[in-house]
Order: sequence, then C-alpha cells, then structure tokens
Amino acid sequence: MNVNLMMLLAFGAGLFLLWVLSKLRNQPTRESFLVANRSVTYMTGAFILTANWVQAPALWVSGALWYQSTWHFLAFLLPNVCAMVLTGFIAAKLQRMMRQRGEKWYTIAQAMGAIYGPGARTMMLFCTLGALTVAVSYTLTGIREWLSPVTGVSSWQMSMLIGACALMLVAPSGLLGAIKADKFKVALIAGFALLLVLLVSTHGVDAKGPSIPASPMTPWQVFWFVGLPLGISLMGGPICNPDLAERVWAVNEKSVRNAYIWGGVLFGVAASVFGIFGPIARELGYKLAPGQLPMLTVLRDILPEQAVYVMSVPIVLILAAALASLLASAGDVFSIEVVNRWFLPKAGDRQTVNWSRFAMLIPIVAGTYITSFEKIDVRFLQESMAVVRGEAIFPVV
Repeated sequence: MNVNLMMLLAFGAGLFLLWVLSKLRNQPTRESFLVANRSVTYMTGAFILTANWVQAPALWVSGALWYQSTWHFLAFLLPNVCAMVLTGFIAAKLQRMMRQRGEKWYTIAQAMGAIYGPGARTMMLFCTLGALTVAVSYTLTGIREWLSPVTGVSSWQMSMLIGACALMLVAPSGLLGAIKADKFKVALIAGFALLLVLLVSTHGVDAKGPSIPASPMTPWQVFWFVGLPLGISLMGGPICNPDLAERVWAVNEKSVRNAYIWGGVLFGVAASVFGIFGPIARELGYKLAPGQLPMLTVLRDILPEQAVYVMSVPIVLILAAALASLLASAGDVFSIEVVNRWFLPKAGDRQTVNWSRFAMLIPIVAGTYITSFEKIDVRFLQESMAVVRGEAIFPVV
C-alpha cells in the first residue's frame, strides 16, 4: 500500500485515540501531565535522566567511535558526562529563580522568556523544536538500523509501529507515563548488559583476521576535530533537548542538582556497555563499513538467527521508551509555548492536556517521514543535532 496513504490512516487512528482519551471523565491536571506534580525524588530523577540521555547515539555511535580508537570514544563520552553535571547546577539555579519569582515554569523557553524577554523565548522555542524533531528522527532511525537488517520490515512500517506503542504509553497520563517507561528502560539496560556478558563469555568470539589498526589521528587531533565541536554541542544537549530540559521542573528542588550529576555518571556506564563492541570488533579483525553497527555485526556472527531476534527485543524497547519521553516533551512544549502563549493564554487543565496529546502525534509523523529516507543514518542526524542545539547553550549559560 502507498506509504503516504498508510501514514494518513495512522494519523487518523491516532486522532481517534486522542479523541477517546479526551472524553474520559477523570482527566489529569496540567501539573501532573506536564511536570509530574514537580515531586520526582532524587533516585527516580537520576534514573529518568539517565534513561533520557541514553538514546540512539549512545547505543550506536559510541561503538562506532570506539571502533576507530579509544580517544574517539572518550571524545564522545566525557562531554556527555560533563554536560549532565553542568546542567545539574544550571537546573538548581533555574528552580531557585522560579521560586523567587513566585511563578510556575514548564519549559526552558518559558524560563528564558521570564529572564531575558520574549525574543529569547522564541529563539529557544525554535531550537527546542528543531532538537525534538531530530531526536525523534534518530530514535526511529536507530530502530530501523537495528531491526530492518534483522527482520526485513520496512523502515516506515517499523517507525509507525513503535510510534503507536509510545503514543499509547504516554497519551493517557503524560510525563507520569514517560517516567514509568524511563524506569523500565534503565532496568532493561542493566539486564541487557548482563545478557551481553553472558553471551560473549559462553559463545566466545572468533577472530576474523588480524586486528584493524586504530585511527591514525593523534589525541590532540581527536580533541580539536572531534571532541571540541562535539563537546560544545553536547553541552547544549540537556538544555536544548526537551526530554531532558523539561525534567528540570519535574524533579524537586532539593534533589535536582544531584539527580543530573548521577544521571551523567550512570550514562557513562551505559554508554561504555554498548560501546565496548567497537574495540572488540576492531581487535578481532572485523572490517566494518561506514554505518555498520559493531554490536549487531558481532552478535549476528556468534549467535543463531533466533537468538538475534531475542536480543533485538530489549534494544527496541529501550528506544521505544526514549521515544515515549520525547513525545511527552512534545506535548509540553507545544501546549505551553504555542497554544497557551499565542492562542489560548487562559486555557484550563483539560484544554492544555488535550492539546498536549495532539502535539504528540506531530513528531511521530515527521520522524517517520524523515526515517523513510534510507540514506539517512544516525551519524548524519547527530551532526544535524549538533548544529541545532549548539546555538542553545550560550543564552542559557
């Protein structure tokens, strides 16, 4: 069937689901739907921030960079961790400013508007929307790059399926549903790490030839040409990426700084687990073409086909949970920054929640369309993200 027709039918089905939810008697409030009543605790905060920062680049790009050299991987890992730690201090300051002003902020753009004026708020809105679109696209593209070679299912069909699952998860309760998905995602990452260790230790990995030489770039070259530009982009990530930035308001003020700091540390552990397949593939002589995933290449070589299917399940669930958080953030940004700011400034809880739900459909459709282009990969989208969120760090800091 024609792809455009299928996307139109799926969009109609999503609208019908949202209409049904809007008619339910017991509706969540704006506070619970958008910011989980601002009562997320310290440990939960660390887990949900870790879960949101572990997206497709952490799963795929970390291994590809470590395949080139350890310095390439560290140029990716260390800025990620530093970005989260820095954001912890910024988040605590923003919460204090919000309390001192006696206001309730729901988005980073709203905070920038209160501090610097409407121009800064509008600029931050466009950065946030750009980051959101690219983040949804590389999450769906990451699913495609793993599952399409394994199952043969087309990318747009896979995107629609995963998008529908994520929508059903977060549309009823908003951020509260996304937090449940985040906790599940962290548990999956831990379980997947143990499963990887067991598989490699029991099956072993056979060398495919002499080890591949690492990248000839010196550490200083990696720093200047990889680490520095990537670091500037990543420092803007927790500020510009709405799935991370909006958690500033959900975690309670006493816990928010430490939650971001520990979220960065836990991210480092998770990225190392998935990235370790890069040096394994290099040392065993696997010759990987650009875009090939070291983890998938190694696992498909040592495991029977059925076992690869089983291993694919937690990968897809991890990325689907990331998508659920992005959809919750889309509702937050659209309802507060577009609907409430420009069209319905006096909208009540019910209107705000329903517009938030509608906004969750938009990134699914946009991301599915972008993902349908086979030549687009996670690395390309990550570089696009660097351009978008690199502009966001300066006004916030």
